[in-house]
Amino acid sequence: MSTFGDEQSQRLAQALQRLLVKSGMSGSELARKLGFSQPKVSKMANGRQRVLVAEADAWAVATNATTEEREEVRQLAEAALVAATAWRNVSAVADNTSQRVVGQFEQEARRFRVFQPVIIPGLLQTPLYGRQIFLTWSSEPPSEERTAAWLADRLARQAILYREDKQFEFLLPEAALRWRFGPLNTTLGQLDRIGEVPNLPNVKIGIIPQDAEASVWHTHGFQLFDKRDGELHVQVETLTTALNITDPADVARFEQAFSALQAIAVFGGEARALLQSIATDLRRLAGPDGEVGS
Repeated sequence: MSTFGDEQSQRLAQALQRLLVKSGMSGSELARKLGFSQPKVSKMANGRQRVLVAEADAWAVATNATTEEREEVRQLAEAALVAATAWRNVSAVADNTSQRVVGQFEQEARRFRVFQPVIIPGLLQTPLYGRQIFLTWSSEPPSEERTAAWLADRLARQAILYREDKQFEFLLPEAALRWRFGPLNTTLGQLDRIGEVPNLPNVKIGIIPQDAEASVWHTHGFQLFDKRDGELHVQVETLTTALNITDPADVARFEQAFSALQAIAVFGGEARALLQSIATDLRRLAGPDGEVGS
């Protein structure tokens, strides 16, 4: 079971187990009554299977749960489908909690789609850019040791881009590429990196031009993980919390949003030309000391 949502999933599993024990049925008997496989029932009762609200309802009905018990499992199922993990302080970030979780998702996914409206995604970051992101993310100045450890783990994660059994799709607005994090050379090096990665056969990078004439949803970034078993989930990161969304209807909305954004992005030669134009503009605006002039 994935790290996100462990607590909520376990609470739901415990509630389902209680209902099963109370009913006096075996797992096999309940499986036949529900029309599920026995392994699925076992996984649901042990917190190793995503449980839809309708499945939790059916379980409660089949085990003759009370009205209060049915409402409890429904609420737990809803909570488990939109679980949150907090990293509210520098220790949680520096101890790489978020990177371990996202790294696990990346390993399990066959297809990985990312939209980031303001920063460069972690798998595409250069060391200098990644370091700057970490320093701005931390709630208090981290030590050099922790910074180095975090950065090493982030760079190690990028090796997955060379796995040709996986597909990666990134969508980046032009504005995110023009937003400088740190000195000019950090941004220019990041632009070079983005121009190089699409040479990998399993990676696509689309850039959404600032003058693209389309009204599409683009309020916040998100990542779509498409697992080999067909299960999809969405991760949304904020400054202090990460949401893991698995409700099928919600996931479908994010897929629609990604497709709409993809439709207005440019790829290949057009994307490379836009990268070069951005780099030229940044150099022209920078003064002799690398700072943007008035």
